[in-house]
Amino acid sequence: RIYKVLFDLKHMTREIIAFGGSVPNFIWTPDSENVMFYLDDKMMNYHVPTKKLSERPIVYSSGGTLYLLNDGKTFMAAREDRLEFSTFDGKKFKTIKLPVDDHIQIYHNLSPDNRYFYYTEPEGRIFDISLEKVIYSYKDTDTGPRDMIFDPITNEIVFRHRFKGLVKHNFSDDKLSVLIPYRLFS
Repeated sequence: RIYKVLFDLKHMTREIIAFGGSVPNFIWTPDSENVMFYLDDKMMNYHVPTKKLSERPIVYSSGGTLYLLNDGKTFMAAREDRLEFSTFDGKKFKTIKLPVDDHIQIYHNLSPDNRYFYYTEPEGRIFDISLEKVIYSYKDTDTGPRDMIFDPITNEIVFRHRFKGLVKHNFSDDKLSVLIPYRLFS
């Protein structure tokens, strides 16, 4: 059981908004007025201006990671072998099967433009959501990304390479650039 705490970095304050069990995943609406999270097998909504906590229709996801797409109205949940899309009120309307041998693991991420989904199982794969296909695979699990982020401007993948340090990978032309060499990063 854990506290859900909201930190106001401008005013340097903190506010406990809930207490209970569940993964510590937070989903912000684009206007930053609402934050949603799982709490004791429920999905909650905290409205920041009014400080009101309310229950909302639950949208299930594997591992607690749920994405609110840029339209602010659509959720995408990463499930064992698929992506499930739901409306803001929790009604599922689309499912895309992912090419997996078993099930996706906890390492996944959505690009800021909502076009690419990165997941591991165990090899890393970049899935183009609009084309509904894998467009790049990291075959070598020793040097491929585990925990990674998408560059918000270029959609390139930034991750810690086991031998090279912090790198940026442009998967469209398969070019790797070193941001921080291993000897300085470790």
